[in-house]
Amino acid sequence: MPDSHPQVSEASLWRIAYRTVLLVAALAGATLIAIQLQGVIIQIFLATIVACGMSPIVDWMCRPPDRIRGGVVVGWRPSRSVAVLLVYAVLVAGVISIAATVIPPAARDVRDLTRKLPETGRMVAAWATNLPNDLPADMPVPPGLDVGRGLSQVLDTVMSQVTSIVGQALVVVQYAVGFLSGALNGVFVLILALYFTSDAHRIIGFAMSFLAPARRPRTQRILGHIGERLGGWLRGQVLLSLIIGGICLVGLLALGVPYAVLLALVAAIGEAVPMVGPVFSAVPAVLVALSVSPTTALLTLGLYVIVQQLENYLIVPRVMERAVSIDPLAVMLALLIGSELMGITGAVLSVPVAAGIAVMLDEIRRDPEPADRDS
Repeated sequence: MPDSHPQVSEASLWRIAYRTVLLVAALAGATLIAIQLQGVIIQIFLATIVACGMSPIVDWMCRPPDRIRGGVVVGWRPSRSVAVLLVYAVLVAGVISIAATVIPPAARDVRDLTRKLPETGRMVAAWATNLPNDLPADMPVPPGLDVGRGLSQVLDTVMSQVTSIVGQALVVVQYAVGFLSGALNGVFVLILALYFTSDAHRIIGFAMSFLAPARRPRTQRILGHIGERLGGWLRGQVLLSLIIGGICLVGLLALGVPYAVLLALVAAIGEAVPMVGPVFSAVPAVLVALSVSPTTALLTLGLYVIVQQLENYLIVPRVMERAVSIDPLAVMLALLIGSELMGITGAVLSVPVAAGIAVMLDEIRRDPEPADRDS
């Protein structure tokens, strides 16, 4: 009985081994190059996200004009290039307006806070020292426990650390240099995003030319879904930062906490850093509120706790569910993996990356490759 399985020749085995070695070497080389060009890749990815966020607006502006009977065109629609320039001009003008409105009072608040921090530390230490006198007379206190001295020592340590951090706030100058570098990178990302938005169809068409014609429609569909989710994530993140920053600003102003604009700006920026951002943004607010009174500090802490609960259980689920449509558990795993691999940058970018992976997995599960269906 002849063997139904044809024998593989030695030449074929060598050819398979050779191709496998080449593939592994190519993957290793690509990985090393990606590690070396990590910053550039991140900027390209950010530009892609911005382009995905702006593309729906550009597409809406460039939609076909309405027509009435007789073929008379109603309404004017700009070309895609003009629409892209208009959208990004409005975006840049908005960013400059917000920066011009927020940065001067925020810088003034930082300067005043740095100058008043030692006095605030002395006020807090005095409050801690006098705390035993303010306690009820019938309140049981363990023998040998000096509440005031203990709290005073703890607060002295905290304030000395904070003073040291802020006092090194010539680090602020270094931060200014870093901010300038980041601003230049931001300009590069914005210019790159402008080109991506303007030439999206040509870029995708060029990429599709490397694929077999049978695979192009499905790949274009997957890329379209990924673009929708990336753009949705960007719009959702901006909306979340505005909501959280606005709530904190109103609450801090109502409580009479100094430097409310600066603290609200910190809360809005912290919202972009998953998990740790909102928590750490509460620390300076409570410390500043403590300079007013312990009651104000407690109320400020309560405000941030309420905002955190609203954010976790109401605002973020509703906004992100509509924006990226991925499971909360997948979001948490993505955050953990991203933060472990790339720190804060990985945590920030982990959700859009997870959204793209989720699109591909959904596509594979719903519509496997023709070869898989035939097998």
